[in-house]
Amino acid sequence: MKTSWEVQTCDRVDYLDITHNEVVIGGHYGSPFTDIAGSCSHEEFLAGKFQDLVLERFGNQVLQEAIKVVQNAGDHEPFKERRATLEWIKSNIELLAVNDALKDVLYDASTINGYLAYGNAGGYKTTVKSDTFTLFVERTSGYTEGPDQRRHPFSLRGHCSAAVELHDRFFVIHSDNFGAISSTGTIDFDTTSNRRTPLFGEDLRLTNVFRTGTRILVAYAWLNTRNGNPGIFEYVHGTGFTSRCSLLDD
Repeated sequence: MKTSWEVQTCDRVDYLDITHNEVVIGGHYGSPFTDIAGSCSHEEFLAGKFQDLVLERFGNQVLQEAIKVVQNAGDHEPFKERRATLEWIKSNIELLAVNDALKDVLYDASTINGYLAYGNAGGYKTTVKSDTFTLFVERTSGYTEGPDQRRHPFSLRGHCSAAVELHDRFFVIHSDNFGAISSTGTIDFDTTSNRRTPLFGEDLRLTNVFRTGTRILVAYAWLNTRNGNPGIFEYVHGTGFTSRCSLLDD
């Protein structure tokens, strides 16, 4: 079943995509920087939203095809697989206890925002100091250094974009995943996965890390906001993620 259409007029490219839970219509001039798009749910589309725009840009035949696709979306196998993947991710997240008090912890004035350390040494270079050790990282590579000035190198599986420290251990965000690095450069916790369907990094992204007192919080967000609200996890080293909190009303 066809679920995407594209038409080019002069320099402009218009596109229509139907996914497992939404209809996306947009256009661009050959560059992602010129892309403008809008989306609606299947229910909104069947109620008429964007139908006039689809008719104008793609014609009546495509409009009728798109309506038929949305009407039969529940039986389309790729969409069923997509929904199953998202349900699997959500079921894993829902195993964690809900702790709404994490909101107050996150917004406390003493909370350290790991993203603010990103690039603090110029360019993509980030430096974070603990009581005894210092973390140096640029993109995916870095090292820790102690009082003896010995360097302990490490490699991340993605670009480092946030970092905080606690008790001579460093906690980082790298390419929408989260990791913990010991003072000797050992990555002793990492959410990246080689499995075909990863829990984090694609649909559900880990976006920032915070320290408040002796607590570590990790922010998450769905790639598609229709799949869920952003929130935070509490991380306890040696245990993993222990609780969660939505930052919006579910």
